[in-house]
Amino acid sequence: MNRTAAVLILMSLSSPVFAAPEVLIDTDFASSDLPIQAGTDVHKEISGVLPSGWAENSEWNDVIQLSYQKLTQGSRTFLRMDKKSIEGTAQLSHSLANLTEDGYYRVTFTARSEQRVSSTFGIRFAGPPYSFPWSVSPDLTAEWQEFRYDIHLAAQPQPVGIWIVSGGSGAVDIQHFRLERLSKDDLIDEIKAANPNGEPNNLVRNTRFPLGMQSGWSFDRDLSDGDQVTAETDSSVIGPSGCPSLRLKGNVIRVYLPPFVIPLSFERHTASLYVRGTGSGRLTVTGDGRDLAGKSFTPSPDEWQRVVVPFNPVFEGKVHGLRIDGKGAIWIDALQVETGGDAQPYHSQMPAEVALGFRPSEKSPARVHFTEDPPFVTFAVTGSSAGNSLHARVVDVYGDEKDLAAVPLHATDISSGELRYDVFPQHPLGAFRVEVWVENSAAKRVSTFNEIVVLRLHRPRHWNEDAPGSFFGVHTQSANRHLVMAKAIGINWCRLHDAGTNYIGWSWLEPEKGRWQFFDQDIDRYRDHHLKILGMLSTAPGWATALGKPATGYFDRYLEPANMDDFANYVRVTASHYKGVIDAYEIWNEPWGDFWRLNYDPVKKDFVRSKTAADDYAQLMKAGFQAAKAVDPAIKILGFNTTGGSIGADWTRGVLQSGGIDNCDAFSYHYYTGAYLGFPGDDARQTLVAAESGITPDPDKMPKPVWMSEGNPVVKGIHQGFYHYTVPFDEKEDVTAISNRLCRYLVSIRSLGVKKGFLYTMHGHNTFGPEPADWRTLVTDDGYLHPSAAALSALAYQTEDTRFVNVRTVGRGVYAYLFETPAHTRAVAILSSAPNHAAYRLKLDKGLSASDLFGNPLTGPIMVEDNLVTISAAGSASQLERRLPGISHL
Repeated sequence: MNRTAAVLILMSLSSPVFAAPEVLIDTDFASSDLPIQAGTDVHKEISGVLPSGWAENSEWNDVIQLSYQKLTQGSRTFLRMDKKSIEGTAQLSHSLANLTEDGYYRVTFTARSEQRVSSTFGIRFAGPPYSFPWSVSPDLTAEWQEFRYDIHLAAQPQPVGIWIVSGGSGAVDIQHFRLERLSKDDLIDEIKAANPNGEPNNLVRNTRFPLGMQSGWSFDRDLSDGDQVTAETDSSVIGPSGCPSLRLKGNVIRVYLPPFVIPLSFERHTASLYVRGTGSGRLTVTGDGRDLAGKSFTPSPDEWQRVVVPFNPVFEGKVHGLRIDGKGAIWIDALQVETGGDAQPYHSQMPAEVALGFRPSEKSPARVHFTEDPPFVTFAVTGSSAGNSLHARVVDVYGDEKDLAAVPLHATDISSGELRYDVFPQHPLGAFRVEVWVENSAAKRVSTFNEIVVLRLHRPRHWNEDAPGSFFGVHTQSANRHLVMAKAIGINWCRLHDAGTNYIGWSWLEPEKGRWQFFDQDIDRYRDHHLKILGMLSTAPGWATALGKPATGYFDRYLEPANMDDFANYVRVTASHYKGVIDAYEIWNEPWGDFWRLNYDPVKKDFVRSKTAADDYAQLMKAGFQAAKAVDPAIKILGFNTTGGSIGADWTRGVLQSGGIDNCDAFSYHYYTGAYLGFPGDDARQTLVAAESGITPDPDKMPKPVWMSEGNPVVKGIHQGFYHYTVPFDEKEDVTAISNRLCRYLVSIRSLGVKKGFLYTMHGHNTFGPEPADWRTLVTDDGYLHPSAAALSALAYQTEDTRFVNVRTVGRGVYAYLFETPAHTRAVAILSSAPNHAAYRLKLDKGLSASDLFGNPLTGPIMVEDNLVTISAAGSASQLERRLPGISHL
C-alpha cells in the first residue's frame, strides 16, 4: 500500500494507550555514541556519532558535507543531522525485519529544524527501486514537535528499513524515534474507547444547498467553471429536504464533495443522494485517495430518485469523500452518509444548517475581495425555528478571533442575510475565516458548524490588463476560477507545462502526421484574463519518435524526435497559428532528466537515454529557434532548461559546447528547494551559479536574460490551509511559515537578476486526500487559495514594476533587498533575516511606510523576526537606503 494510506495525528502527550504493541524500534538519540565509519575525500566529508542500530547512508553522494552531533540543550539531549553542503542528500537508516505480512504500524518521533529544512521520514526499500512504501514530510519548525502516524502496510516484496532523508542544507534535530506493530483488534478497541456514543446519524455537515457549493466542494481541475461546467442553486426546484436544490450542468461533470471522517471505520456504511434531471451520472465513495464503491444513475426529469451506495470504509482512513460524475443537467439534494448497510430516511446531522457564499462578482469564483469591495459574506440558514439565533466568529491569519453580534432568526423556510468580516482594523489584509453556527434560546448549538475563507487584498497593479514585464508567473490549468485567482494575487504569466501541455504540446496538436488540431478556447481563456503565456514546444507524437505507435503514457510523449525537420515544422505551424497570442516559448522540459529519452527498452523496462543527450537537445534548440524566428523575429525563445547541482552544471556545459547559447533569447532553469532563503550567498545563489556553469561564474554577467521557469520552495507543504471545520483532520499547518518561505524564495531569485519566476503548480489538486500533494503551491487540496497567496499578493503589489538594485547589510544577519521603479518614483526595501540573526528592533523614519508579510501596516518599534518586513517610500532606492530605519540591538 502506498503512502496515501497514512493516518497523521499530531500526538498529544496525554493520549491514552489501550494496547501493548510489539516494539520494533525504540531509539533515544541521546545514546548516540558510535563513531561513523565513512570515507572522506576533497568533495565528501561525513563525520560524527550515531546510536546503535542506525547507519549512515549518504556515502553514495559525489559531493556532500555532513555531520552528526550529539547535543544537549536544557533538559534535551538529541542528535543533530547537519548538512552543510548545498549538494547531496543526507540519509540516515535503520534496518527492519522483513515485513512479510499485512500489518498495522505506529510511527512516532520527536524532531525539529531551526532552519525548517524539508525532510522525509519513511519506510523504504533497502534495494532497487529504493522507493518508499510509506513516507511523510512533516513541517519541521524551530520548536520541538512529537508526531504520530498510524499506517497500514501490505506485505512488502523485499527488505525494507527506516530512512530519514534530508536534501536541503541545514540541520535537522532528532530526539526520539519509535516504531510499533499493532493488531487490528488493538486499534478497534482504541476507536471504541474514543467514540463511546457511536457516530452522528449523518456524517456530512452540509446536506442542503441554498447558496450553491460550500467550502470543501470542488470542480475537477481540468474543467473550467462558468463555460464547461456550472453549479448553481435552483430555487425553482425544491428537493426532498424542502430546500432549493443544486443544479450541476455540463457536457462533462466531475465534482468532489467535502471530506468527512468515519470514526467507526470497521463497520459498513451507506452513502445516499437524491437526484433528478437529464443525462446520466455516477455517485462514487472514496477513501484515502481511492475509489471504494459507486453506483451509476439515469435521473428522471420529473421525479426525485435516491442513489444509494453501501461501502466498506478504509479502516482508520484519514479522509473519506464523495464524487459526482456525469453529463447533462443534474439536480441534487439531501446528501447523507450513515452507519449500516441500508439507507435510512433522510435527516441532517443536526436540525439546522448554515450555508455561506459571496455576492456575485468577477472575483467571487476565486473567493477574493479587493480593499474597495464590500467586506461581506452571505448566509442562508435552513432547518431553524423561532427563537434561534445565528452566531459567527471571524478569525484572521494572525490567530485573532472576534465573535460577531448574534443575528435573530425567524420561523421561515430560509433565513438569509450578510455578515461583515473586516473586524480587525490593524489587519485589513490577508486571509479571513468566517465560522458560523445556530443556537437556540437556551444557548445550545442546534446546527453543524460551517465556514468560508476569503482573501482580502490590494487590487493588483495590473488588474484587467497585460503586464508583459512582470516577474510573477505560475502553472495553472485554463479554468476560469484559477485564472481569476492567479490574476487577483498579482500573477501575470502562465507556463504551459503539465498544466496546459495538452493545449500546446506537439503530441496533442499533431497526433497523426499532417492532421492538426488546436485548443483555441483553452488558450484564449488565459489571454481573456490578461495572463501572458509561456508556451511549451515539447512532447512528440509517437509517429515522430522511435516509439512508432501512438504515445499514450506520460513519458512516452517525451522521447526525442527522430527528425528535426518534423519538430521544426511543428514549431512553425504552432507559432504561426498563435502569432499575436503567444509571444514566448520554451523548448522542451527538463531535458537533463527523465523528459529526454531515445526509446523504451522492454527488457530493462526503462527508457533509454542518448549518450549525446546534450548535443541532441542543442540541435532541437537550433531547429526550434530558427523555425520560430522565421515566423516572427520578435518571438522570445527560452533554451537550456537546466537546473542546479552537478547534474545541471554538466548539462549546461554540454549544451553550451554544442552552440546552445546562440539559439535562444533567454536562459531557463528550474529550482526546487527545501532550503531557507533570504540572505546573501544562500542556496538560491549557489543553485544558479551551478546552473550557469561554463557560461559565467557570476549571475550578474549572464549574456542572456534568465528565467526561472519552474520551481517551488514548499513541496508537500500545503494541505488544509486556513480551514478548520471543512477538513476532518488537524495537522496544525503553519500557514505563516509557508507564506514566509514562499516570499523569501521569490525575493532571493529576483535579487539574482532573474527576470521571471514560474511557481509550480496551482493545478495539483482536486479534493482533500490523506497527505498534501507533492508539488502544489498557492492553493489547498480543493483548489482554492491558501493564505500564502495573500503574502504573494502583498509582495507583488509592493515590487511590481520595480527592478532589483542591490542588497545591503543593516544589522548582523539582517539584510535589505532594495527595489525601485525605472523612473525612481517609488522604492521598496524587503528586510530579510538569516536563520541565526541577532535580536533587533526597528524605528521608522518619518515618511517611510512599513508593512508585514501579508501587507498590513506596521507602526511603532518593529521587532526583526523571521518574517519579511517591507519598507517603502517615494523616490529612488539610494534615497531609501540612506533613510533605512535605525536598527537597535536588543
